[in-house]
Amino acid sequence: SLWGGLSHLRKRVAVLAQNVEQVRNGGAVEGHLRAVARGIERELDVFKVQQRQEFEALAKDDADLQEEALLTLGRRFEGWLADAPPALADSRPHRGSRGRAAPASPLADGAGEGSSA
Repeated sequence: SLWGGLSHLRKRVAVLAQNVEQVRNGGAVEGHLRAVARGIERELDVFKVQQRQEFEALAKDDADLQEEALLTLGRRFEGWLADAPPALADSRPHRGSRGRAAPASPLADGAGEGSSA
């Protein structure tokens, strides 16, 4: 896990810091200190690789989930449109044969204004 691995590395660095103090005081061997430092560097490299792989896997999963969510929401929206009440469909303006809005009543287009042929 991220936090477990990070905690382990922090402990190793703390041990390295203690060893540095011992070298300053003349108590530890410098070669041992280098070996500990190289070991920590290797562990850090492994940790970085593992975390990068985990991040990439999570990023791929995130992209897949987003795509799936969009498809699901699109299907839901299409379902809502299919289930829309007819009143919503009738509220759109109707077009006549010439592409203009059809008159709402026979009087609106001048047919009942008292002129007879």
